[in-house]
Amino acid sequence: MAISTNPLLAVPYLKYKQASKSLTLSGMDTGSCIVNDSATASITVTLPLAKPGTMFRFYVNTSFTIVVKPRPTDNIGNLAAGATYTLAAVVGTDLVLTCVGDSIWAIGAGNQLAGPVVISPPTSGTTLTLNGATSATAVLTINMNAALRGIQILQGSSSEVGFEILDPGANASTLRLETTNSAANLIVFGVGSTQLGISASDGVVISAPTSTGVCLTTNQFASTVSLNMVSDADAISFFSFSPGGTASGYIGVLGSTAGQLVPDAAAGDMVLRTQTASIRFSTNGGSSTVFDINTAGQCIATGYFQTNQATYLMVAGASFTNGAGAAAGTLTNAPAAGNPTKWVAIDDNGTIRHIPAW
Repeated sequence: MAISTNPLLAVPYLKYKQASKSLTLSGMDTGSCIVNDSATASITVTLPLAKPGTMFRFYVNTSFTIVVKPRPTDNIGNLAAGATYTLAAVVGTDLVLTCVGDSIWAIGAGNQLAGPVVISPPTSGTTLTLNGATSATAVLTINMNAALRGIQILQGSSSEVGFEILDPGANASTLRLETTNSAANLIVFGVGSTQLGISASDGVVISAPTSTGVCLTTNQFASTVSLNMVSDADAISFFSFSPGGTASGYIGVLGSTAGQLVPDAAAGDMVLRTQTASIRFSTNGGSSTVFDINTAGQCIATGYFQTNQATYLMVAGASFTNGAGAAAGTLTNAPAAGNPTKWVAIDDNGTIRHIPAW
């Protein structure tokens, strides 16, 4: 039988099989190279029963995966019996399988390695360097194949840096983590457990630390913004406070739709709202409440109010109740003799009235 060569592979093989759809191989196909030319979707190639000396090569030439499926009693490399092996949908990915014993397909030459692969550390310098090709989609691709973790870094001491990405310059992001998974926590970070998760539905969630402490700290430099919240024009940018998991209060700025959070609020208003409790302010280290707005709308202060407005002592948004009676008024206990020294003005819903003061 003549040996032919596919210029894409630059290695000899006995047979060339163009696979545009799923197929099942037989022992007579040994020595074949299966290439997914013209495939329009992922294909599955089922292997024959593993017999020593049988060999196949698989090559991805279109951007669709090739799933290699052994017989239920056979193993590919260290995979479980019957477990499939998936070649990534990256042109140039290839796999060579050689049967080295009944039920065993060994992963051999090609650009696939049979694990586990251990690289011993050199006496100095970098252990492994990956040089990316110009305009390559990725420098490193990891096919999970139901593995629990794609990359696991075990540090030898607390002073070692487990993971670092050096600044690639102005043409790329320093660090980018991205996923299209719809799980609750798409990207998670944690020390011993998930303490920070990023999801499509809940955004960034920071879990409480295992001991007393602060969940989030921002260290601000001079003339910088410590925290910036940006939302769509019709959205509400706010903080929600939910002790015990129950929403109890909000601080926020309204979007373009008026009436959000508070019925009579307008767009652009900053709103401070509680559900069923007072709003209290303390300026003495928490020793006591110095100003309280209760659920009835009453403002209670432990000190006095100071105004720097010289025209009116106060302005009323609604007219005062008349409160007139039939008794004759007298004034015999003024603080000083003579006319009042000031007539303090108040704005009674547009009507200016005066209160005598000595």
